[in-house]
Amino acid sequence: MGYSKNMNIEITTKVQVTSERISNLLCTALDAGVGSSWYWIGNYTKRYPDTIPEYWHDIPLYGGCIMFQTVDDFDDDIDMWYTLDEKSIKKGLNLMASKHNRHWQDFINENGDGETGDVFLQLCLFGKIVYG
Repeated sequence: MGYSKNMNIEITTKVQVTSERISNLLCTALDAGVGSSWYWIGNYTKRYPDTIPEYWHDIPLYGGCIMFQTVDDFDDDIDMWYTLDEKSIKKGLNLMASKHNRHWQDFINENGDGETGDVFLQLCLFGKIVYG
């Protein structure tokens, strides 16, 4: 019985991500202006139990959602909307962790920047990187 020095082992770990870290990532994605060249925020809904968030980018963390349209859809008058809510945030974090390791590591190690936020937002809305 021999061994293979080319062995690859995939390991899955669980990471707890606090709402504060998600809030910071959303702030980077939405307030830093990096992605504003590809999206337009059309509307948001508030579904707060008792608490109103201090910052508008935290609306999805309080049960609400923010509706987006891409500039491509907006220019063509296509009625295509993308929703940022708790479900899409979970999807975006999982995709970033599983398919975009560099950006995930930047986020986990608190080295995220505008690009990290932009990638995260696109993963939340589209499930892949479309712009950039």
